[in-house]
Parts: sequence; C-alpha cells; structure tokens
Amino acid sequence: WDGQHVLRAATIARKAINYDIYDQVPEYILSIKNGDTKAWTLQKTHDYFLKMEDSIASEVQDFIDSTSSLFKNPIGLTAALRLLSGTYSNQNYKDRNYKITQIDKAHKIVKCLSDISKYVYFVTDSKFVSSFQMVYDCGLYDHSVMKKRLPKSYMQLHNQLKINDIVKGIENCYNYRSRGEHVNFVSACNLKGK
Repeated sequence: WDGQHVLRAATIARKAINYDIYDQVPEYILSIKNGDTKAWTLQKTHDYFLKMEDSIASEVQDFIDSTSSLFKNPIGLTAALRLLSGTYSNQNYKDRNYKITQIDKAHKIVKCLSDISKYVYFVTDSKFVSSFQMVYDCGLYDHSVMKKRLPKSYMQLHNQLKINDIVKGIENCYNYRSRGEHVNFVSACNLKGK
C-alpha cells in the first residue's frame, strides 16, 4: 500500500483515515521499512548512510576514495566491504550489522593489487578482489614471488566470471616457470579444481 494514494483516496471519499504516530524512530528505519516495498540497491543504501553521516559508511567511503589514486577505477563498494570485514557482507551492511575488522590487511591487499594493476586492467573488479583476498588469506601467498613472476606471467591472469577460474589464474601466474614446488591456491582456498 502506498500511503499517499490511500490518503488521497480516503480524502476524496471522505472516509476516516487510521494512522499511527511513532516517536523517537531512528532515521535509518526508513531504509529498512521501505525494503518491504522497494528494493534498495547497495549503492543507494550506502548513499543514504553517507547522507545520515554514518561513521561506518564514511570510513568505507574514505577507503574507496583512497584507492582512486592507485587505480584507473577505484575499488567498488562490494569489494571494499569484503576487504574491510574479511567476508561477503552486503546484506549485513544494509541491515547495519556491518563491522570493519581488517583495515590494515585491506590496505596491504590494495598495495598488492596496485602492483598487479601495472599488468592487468581488471584488478578492481569485485570478483577479482574477492578471489585475490582468498588467495592472500590462505597462508601460502608471498607477494615478492608474485612481483617477480608478474612481468612474464601476467597473461595467466584472466578476467573470468567464476571465482575458481580467477584463483586458478592467480595460481598459474604465481607458479609460472617455477623450479620449486608449485603452490595450489585452489585447494588452499577450499575450492573445487576442474
């Protein structure tokens, strides 16, 4: 029911209008209540939180803005939320249950992505960021190895649609012409190999 239409119809029909008055309602309740009738995109929700001067939204936006000087396109909202919390958290953010827990690690990952961006254009894509974060977090990743191999192996990185394929591309790039034991990021990230 759209309140404006009901109000207008009741006024024209000269019918009584039942309504409730709420006192001390949090401002963000609008986005939650409207969620029942109107789908709020993540970006619209974020913009609304920024307008409300929400401290977490401001911190997320500051992080996104800090990446704009490093990349052609800054890291997007979904990727930033994942980097800053360590997990996929779009719904938690919309529900205001989001916590920033990994800001230092997020900056380290952004530095790594900055090095990779010298060779490939899609490092700020949400799926690539998420995949790279999984590889970074698995405990086997050494960025000095990747930096050494990137100039000759960057073609192993592909802008794939599936996380498995992206992780496999990072693995291929990392292991390119390795004389030592190859690292298996797919297994380390608990993904199914092909």
